[in-house]
Amino acid sequence: YILGGEIDMSARLLHLETEVSVKKEEIAALKTQLDKLQDNKTNSPLLLRQELGDRVKEVSQLRTDLDRVKKDKGIISGLVTQMQRDMSNKDSTISRLSREIEVLKKEVREMDIQLSIIKNPKEVAKTTEENNAREKELITLKQKLKTAENKLQEQLKTVTDVRLELDKTKSQVLSEREIH
Repeated sequence: YILGGEIDMSARLLHLETEVSVKKEEIAALKTQLDKLQDNKTNSPLLLRQELGDRVKEVSQLRTDLDRVKKDKGIISGLVTQMQRDMSNKDSTISRLSREIEVLKKEVREMDIQLSIIKNPKEVAKTTEENNAREKELITLKQKLKTAENKLQEQLKTVTDVRLELDKTKSQVLSEREIH
């Protein structure tokens, strides 16, 4: 969705650049007309000057809009890149913790089997103690996984917020463009 927004923003940027170019050509044509009319003195130079002034203002506004859109695109691209990097890091952490939990579960099962075989009370106590330690470690890893999942959810919410802000900014740029 954000990539589509970048493509849309690029298209909008290209459109604004094209409009600026067209307006420059119109200004040049109007200047030529003004020069011809001043030579002929048949039409009112005041009217042509006013029209030329209006065109210059319009080109100036288009340049301002173009600069603003370029700046917004740069900011949004940076935010998207950072969010993607953060999400990739979180995914790696979650995968690593999940693998560790699976290894610990396997070890606990093996220890349970060994425990059932052992008959010596001393060894049973020692094995129980080791199993308890591993269970505590397993609980700790589960808590870390839960924390990582919560952080991932926060990152996803932040991405959603950035997308909403991008849409809002695009709407503002479009509405400002319609006003001017």
